Amino acid sequence: MIHSLHPVWLSYSLQKTLKKLNVETLDCLLLSEPVENLLKQFTSKKEVMLRLGHAFAFCEAMVQEGKIKAYGI
Repeated sequence: MIHSLHPVWLSYSLQKTLKKLNVETLDCLLLSEPVENLLKQFTSKKEVMLRLGHAFAFCEAMVQEGKIKAYGI
């Protein structure tokens, strides 16, 4: 399984899920073990927090667009 919090991957995954479920909005998007997965790739806490911030910014944008109602970890 691929673990990525990059906004491009999150967008692809979200669109694929919406299409598969035949819905326009998800009730909740779960970011599974984001810190643990980022720590496998990056040792800098600053880099981990930056990338996590990008993922949350993506989720906030999707809430504003009505693609998801809520998100969490």
